[in-house]
Amino acid sequence: MGFVRRLLTRRSKSLWTIFILTFINMIFIIRMTFRNFPEDITMDGYPREQKKVVQLQPCPQPAMISKDFSQNRNKVGSYPLGDSIKYLPKLGLQDFDHVSSYLGDPVIVTAASFSHFTFVDGLVKRLITNMKPKLKIVVFDLSLTEYQKRKICEDGNCVLRKFPYNEYPAFLKEKKHTIAWKPVLIQMALQEFGFVIWMDSAVYLPDGNLQPGIDIARTHGIAAGHKRVTHPDINIAFETDNATFNSLGEKPCAFQTSFKFNAAFIFIRRSSLTYKFIMRPWISCALTETCIMSDREPNSKCVDADKFGYCHRFDQSIFSIILNRLYHTKLAEIDLGNKVKWTKCYRRDSVVIFNEMVFKDSDSDIVQCPL
Repeated sequence: MGFVRRLLTRRSKSLWTIFILTFINMIFIIRMTFRNFPEDITMDGYPREQKKVVQLQPCPQPAMISKDFSQNRNKVGSYPLGDSIKYLPKLGLQDFDHVSSYLGDPVIVTAASFSHFTFVDGLVKRLITNMKPKLKIVVFDLSLTEYQKRKICEDGNCVLRKFPYNEYPAFLKEKKHTIAWKPVLIQMALQEFGFVIWMDSAVYLPDGNLQPGIDIARTHGIAAGHKRVTHPDINIAFETDNATFNSLGEKPCAFQTSFKFNAAFIFIRRSSLTYKFIMRPWISCALTETCIMSDREPNSKCVDADKFGYCHRFDQSIFSIILNRLYHTKLAEIDLGNKVKWTKCYRRDSVVIFNEMVFKDSDSDIVQCPL
């Protein structure tokens, strides 16, 4: 019995020794595997998101955005009027002494050309179903066909208006990619209704709740999304043509730590502040070809931007410069953030990767919206 006991004891020790050595060897193998794993690939085999290290360029102190609201307001108020001067009176942007502050209910405003009919038709149908609170919807016709014009508001769910291209510079119609018509259209709606919720036709509201944005705009005059939609944020200096900065009397370097406000979804109400310091400078630049840079081709690869003026966002670039300058120390006050849940629909054939979206499969609809 003593011999057997000693044999089992030695065998147990051997087994424990083998177990410990095997465990140490497994740890060594795992460590070597992770050490040799490519740094730009996740363990799931997907590309790891690369964080770009941007080297800030030196900037003259006078060009920097002030922390004083009144100084920034004066700077924005001094932006050149360019070619817009003759159009400002009809838009109510010449005299601000008698601009009344509007606090009533807003109206939803959107627009579409014939190629975006499916987008706007879907937007109106979704809004009728789930928007909170229930609001009037106005659709501006940018070039709808006769059939589309009859179809869009046939159930009386919206009001159709024709955008008067003939009253404004020809490039608004000839170069629609500049979206120079948008601030003009919004101002027309502000004159008539006093409080506007602008939505691009591709906007998608999962729960339809607009009230938080309405509340922000009632308090601060405006609310907009200061958020990422489809790719990492790129600073405004990289996303705006240098000529636009020059036309406004700004330096790109002053905005290299500032980021875009998404002009696809805006809550804005009529007041002397919004008219004079947001709508007038936005429209003045939009109606001046050398300011909005109408000759520049759109660039869909802003995600690769790595230098000043790499790409250009036209109306959104101007909008973002104004809001970042005007509300420099108060950006959080006008930021929709996650208070209003929204994203965008896209054409299925143009979708490659959208990190924040899951698209429903529908053979009968060329437009893809998140689930």
